[in-house]
Amino acid sequence: MATQGKGSKAKGSNFERDISKTLTKWWTGLGFKGEFYRTPTSGGLRWKAREDTVGDLCAPEDFAFTIECKCREDWDFKDIFNWTPDGLIAKWWKQSCDEALRANKMPLLVIKKNYVQPIVFIRANDVYYYNFRRIAWLNYANTINIYIIPLEDFLRNAPSALVKR
Repeated sequence: MATQGKGSKAKGSNFERDISKTLTKWWTGLGFKGEFYRTPTSGGLRWKAREDTVGDLCAPEDFAFTIECKCREDWDFKDIFNWTPDGLIAKWWKQSCDEALRANKMPLLVIKKNYVQPIVFIRANDVYYYNFRRIAWLNYANTINIYIIPLEDFLRNAPSALVKR
């Protein structure tokens, strides 16, 4: 696997900032308090006593998910449907799930590539009762049950699902 260069890291950081701004505008527009921001060192920092420093974005306390963001060109839509445990998207999903477990929250993975709107991966069981316009519903070996949803549609349809219970 190739390492990322400076341009790739900057692209990822910019994507995280963009998602932070989008989520903050959406969250405060719903009347909730708090904002989203990049985790220092983009998820590499681990303050064990702080749930809000898990993942790529720090979220308001009441937000029910950890957020992993990936803005890369080295994936293809066929990778979503040809899910393999050692595939790139599967690795990102596992990272998202590991972070969520550590924080006692639900995993949320946001991915993007050039000329494609951001899409969200979320466990179907976490939000099964919402009317999403899904790109796909992935059920891999009866162990992975994920909705794949355009970010825009996700934010439009799931506000109360995102509040920590």
